[in-house]
Amino acid sequence: MKFSIGDPVRLKQSGEEGIIVDFLGLTMAAVSLQGVSIPVHLDELEHPYFHWFTNKKPAPRPKHTILPEIPETRAQRLESGIYLSFFPEYQHDPDDSFVTGFRIDLLNETTGDYQFQYQVRAADKTSIFNHSGLIHSFGKIYLHRISLEDLNAQARFHWSLAEKGCEDTIQAAPLLIRPAQLVKWLEALRENKEPMFFIRLSDEIIQANSAASTPEKLKEAWASSISLRGRPGSSNQEPNTTATEHIVDLHWDKLTLNTGQEAVAILEQQLHYLERRLGAALAANLPDMLIIHGIGEGTLKARVHELLASYPSVSEFRNEWMPRYGMGATRVWFKV
Repeated sequence: MKFSIGDPVRLKQSGEEGIIVDFLGLTMAAVSLQGVSIPVHLDELEHPYFHWFTNKKPAPRPKHTILPEIPETRAQRLESGIYLSFFPEYQHDPDDSFVTGFRIDLLNETTGDYQFQYQVRAADKTSIFNHSGLIHSFGKIYLHRISLEDLNAQARFHWSLAEKGCEDTIQAAPLLIRPAQLVKWLEALRENKEPMFFIRLSDEIIQANSAASTPEKLKEAWASSISLRGRPGSSNQEPNTTATEHIVDLHWDKLTLNTGQEAVAILEQQLHYLERRLGAALAANLPDMLIIHGIGEGTLKARVHELLASYPSVSEFRNEWMPRYGMGATRVWFKV
């Protein structure tokens, strides 16, 4: 069944009616229900016209929302790095649904343009996929699809990046996703009700046009910054963050995996870490911050909101649906 943005739709299970406001990949859409946007699988939606026609007392039809035009000048976005995104694709049968493969995209969440080279090789070093090109600032490129069989057969991801206009190319060690890691990430997706997971290829972006940056300094800084610390379950000493104080990611799955600490202790450490990042943001006079807390059972989000409400320097905070994080992030504004 085909849908378009702005179409009225009906949820098959609950009978609720809403409007499609965005598409999340090939199998999911963002549906606005009474002013709240939620992600829904397309196979759980249907057009409401037949229901309106056969119902003796048809429900009032939702008003079509006129989407605002894209402004000519976009607001400045926060830099967070360069990522590979993995969107699971499922095979549905009458008894269960299981993952058959992934759609892989390259995301550039920075203000620079980058030349990239990307290749996936099998364990016997034969090439599965190879592509190179230019990805623009805050751009997204669809790369390919990969089967679960190829991933389990220890396929390796090779990549290199070079900022446009800079001759120095940084090539990292091949990325290997082990089956045990993949299972944990998929379980985290189901638990947090998130559509995809990301692997950060770079934690810091060094501006090549900076007057203080020479090619030697750029190469040294790149070599020390490129890592895979953005992936779930990594062995960082602190939760994942970006190079600036603008984004704080409170996911801390490694404590559950490695230390055996109780959930209450993990929660308190997450809040203590957030307090330190809030203090650093206020000291730097930052106007706002994005806090990524996930969905889960809502305990962490509630404690984060309680903490923000106690800060006199916080002017406002909102937990709204975002294309990348869903309802799993809160934006906070400071009194500057």
